[in-house]
Amino acid sequence: DLIEASILIDKNQPKKALEILDKLKVMPNLMPKKHVYIGRCFLMLKQYKKAEIEFRQVLDFDIDDLGATHGLAVSLLRQKKYYESIEASLKAVGLSYNFPIAHYHLGEALVRVKEFEAAVNAFNVALKLNPGINKARKFLIEIFEKHPHLAKQQSIVTKKD
Repeated sequence: DLIEASILIDKNQPKKALEILDKLKVMPNLMPKKHVYIGRCFLMLKQYKKAEIEFRQVLDFDIDDLGATHGLAVSLLRQKKYYESIEASLKAVGLSYNFPIAHYHLGEALVRVKEFEAAVNAFNVALKLNPGINKARKFLIEIFEKHPHLAKQQSIVTKKD
């Protein structure tokens, strides 16, 4: 069932989860959740186009589904569709500001389009919400090494806090 598939996804076993999800018949009200789980499996398997399709199916049903919106952002990011990813990431953080990994993925997409100042802001929010996102810290170090003026602005902001 959906709970078993969710546990397998959390245990990083997307192929087993997909086997269950493919066979699973669910009530119409649970269909979006099933497609979000399938999309997450495809993300884990690096099948980003398939993931995108699953997340878009959910969003056709419920335009404000947070899991599908964030999943879409990640699938687009991994397909190097950076501007579309930024749009989906902004929507995800708009749906739930307290979603640190969405801020992180927004920052990652912004780096790819060389919007470094905005990326710094996104990474800072991600770290404020979850200080354990070390990938955000690594991106910030790289940005500050290449763009020292942003690091100086950062220290000014930090001193005021």
